[in-house]
Amino acid sequence: MDVKVGSGAFMPTYELSEALAEAIVGVANGAGVRTTALLTDMNQVLASSAGNALEVREAVQFLTGEYRNPRLFDVTMALCIEMLISGQLAKDDAQARAKLQAVLDNGKAAEVFGRMVAARKARLISLRTTINTCPPPC
Repeated sequence: MDVKVGSGAFMPTYELSEALAEAIVGVANGAGVRTTALLTDMNQVLASSAGNALEVREAVQFLTGEYRNPRLFDVTMALCIEMLISGQLAKDDAQARAKLQAVLDNGKAAEVFGRMVAARKARLISLRTTINTCPPPC
């Protein structure tokens, strides 16, 4: 679970965001759904873009390795590491990080995203073409 903290967050203080995260984790785990929570800073923007088409473009750039905003990379990796460990697809942070870096480096993450977009019948010719030519809305 990604619980936001800061000026762009739902809860007005760090303490309330932390309490919210603990409550969500407690309820979910109590219901048998293995859950963890990360508190992420919303006092500044997470990535370089805002707006649907621009965010899709940045996601494509991230997945293809053309550009990876360091802050977005750190938050994405932290969330994905938690998912792999919770899903028992990795035994620890190091193994999860290695798996994630591998799918980014070998293009598998971009390939899967492309298949997801195609399954939605979206207008995406190719990930590389979209970066430079996709007019809003992508």
